[in-house]
Amino acid sequence: MNTDLFDLFEKTYVYGKNYLISAPTGSGKTHIAKYLLNKERGIVVYISPLKALSREVYKAVKEKKAKYVDSDVYEDDLRYFPYEALLTTYEKFDSSVRHNYRWLRDVSLLIIDEIHNVESDRGLSLENVVLWAKNNSVPIVGLSATISNLEQYKKWLNAELIKVEKRKVPLHECIAFPFLIKCYDNNRIIPLEKRKLKNVKLDLLLGTLNYILSLGKNALVFVRSRSSAETLAETLKKFSIPALPYHSGLTYEVRDDTLNKFMKGEVKVLVSTTALGQGVNLPVYATVFYDVSLPDADEKGGFKGWRDLTPAEFKQIAGRAGRPNFDNEGMAIVITENIKEMDKVAKKYVNSKEDKSEEKVNFTLENLTLGIVSWYETTS
Repeated sequence: MNTDLFDLFEKTYVYGKNYLISAPTGSGKTHIAKYLLNKERGIVVYISPLKALSREVYKAVKEKKAKYVDSDVYEDDLRYFPYEALLTTYEKFDSSVRHNYRWLRDVSLLIIDEIHNVESDRGLSLENVVLWAKNNSVPIVGLSATISNLEQYKKWLNAELIKVEKRKVPLHECIAFPFLIKCYDNNRIIPLEKRKLKNVKLDLLLGTLNYILSLGKNALVFVRSRSSAETLAETLKKFSIPALPYHSGLTYEVRDDTLNKFMKGEVKVLVSTTALGQGVNLPVYATVFYDVSLPDADEKGGFKGWRDLTPAEFKQIAGRAGRPNFDNEGMAIVITENIKEMDKVAKKYVNSKEDKSEEKVNFTLENLTLGIVSWYETTS
C-alpha cells in the first residue's frame, strides 16, 4: 500500500462529505475502502464491478458483521438485512434501491470502487445508486485509477478530490512483435526466442512468457472470453508453462484455490478474462494482452460481436502489473502478429492520450427515469 495516499486521505477525510479518490493502481485505494468499512457506524455499502473484487474486500472486514451478496442470491434474501456492512456489485445494490428495502434508511456511507464504469454499459446501475445516495443524503466515496475528466466527476458527485498521480512502481508499456519486445518509455528492445510455430501469435506469447519466467517473475495473460482462457491455459501447459485459467464462470472454491496457487508461486501464469482486470490485488510483474478486445452486448445483454478495448480499459488492465512491496517495476505487453498491427496498437493504446470524446453513457433516459420512479412506492 502507498502510505502517501492513505495519509493524505486520513488528514482530509471528514465524515458526511463526498470524496473522489483518483490514484494509480497499487496506491492503496482499496485499503481506504477496507478502512472505512471497518470504521464507520451504520450500514456501510461497498460496491464494485466485479464479484471477485467485492469478495476480496469482504474478507478484510473484521470489525463488523458483514454480508457479501452477488447475483446468485435471490432478491428476497436482501429484504431483511441484520448486518453492518454490505459488499456487492453495482447491479445488486441497484436492485435493492429499486426494491426500496427498509434497511436502506440506515445506510451511512456508499463506497463505489472503479467509479469510471459509469461510462460503460454498467452506467445505468451506477447513475441510479448515485442519484439515490444524493436524494437520501448518503455520503459517497468514489475510487478510480483511470478517470481523465476529474472535474466532471467532482461536479457529478459534489465531491472533494483526493489525487495522487505518480505510481510507486513504474510501469513499462511494451509491444511484442516478430520476434522481440519493444518498450516505449525507455526504448528497451528485448529479443525473443521462437519455436517456428505456424501460429505466430502463440509463438510470440511463448517467447514473451519464457522471457518473464527467466527473470523469476510471473504474469497475467488477458484474453477476451472464458473459453479462450481455458483453451490457452491448457495450450501453455503443453509447452511446460505452469498456467491456470481464471474467470467468473469457475466456482468460488476453484477461483480461490487458483489465486492461492498463484500467490504461493506454484502457478506462474494466470490466463484471465477481465475478471482480474480491475481492483483485485495480486503481486503481478507483467500483464500480457493476448487479446485487446471484449464481448459487446446489445441492450438486452445479448452477445452482438467483439469490440476493441478503450484506452481507459487498457490502462486499467495494464496497471495490474508492478505491485508495491513485490517488484521495482512492472511490464504491460501487447502481443501483435506483424508491424502493421504493432503500429495500430502503439497509436491507440501506448502512445495515446485518453480521448474524452470517446466518453459516453450507454443507457437510456427512459430506463433511468423508471429506476428513479421505483424509489417511490406510493407515488402515482
